[in-house]
Amino acid sequence: MGNGTTIGKVRGLGSSGHGSHHWLLQRFTAAGNFLGGLFLAVTFIALPDLSYETLSAWFAKPFPATMVALFVISVFWHARLGLQVLLEDYVHTPGNKFTLILLLNLAAFLGAAFGVLSVVSLVTHQQSLTQADVQEQITQTLQGMMGGAGAPGGAAQ
Repeated sequence: MGNGTTIGKVRGLGSSGHGSHHWLLQRFTAAGNFLGGLFLAVTFIALPDLSYETLSAWFAKPFPATMVALFVISVFWHARLGLQVLLEDYVHTPGNKFTLILLLNLAAFLGAAFGVLSVVSLVTHQQSLTQADVQEQITQTLQGMMGGAGAPGGAAQ
């Protein structure tokens, strides 16, 4: 059991040394996804109800918000790793492979950023809102849309 043949080394057919790192990262993110999903499942079962007020109060606490943000990052990272392997295995044209991996990285980054910013938004902005406040804002918006001069149905006032 050597390090491959001399001709294999010359042609670059030996191990690149990067596969084990990628494989380990995928296993670590899978473990993180499992633990994060387990945390969410146990927490949601333990909550008295899943009403808007209860979940808003739960998200307002730093520990659950941090756990959900880490879960979102782990899920997108894991998905990126898996899809990267898929692209590397099945896309053979170098230009197409580069473009697709670039788009994959961009999509994964944007998705994770959107998820984390959504958690931050829930923590900061919805602490003071109740479900009644949100329903009142929706009602006022709909009344404003219906009551203006450009009301649907062409009714002039």
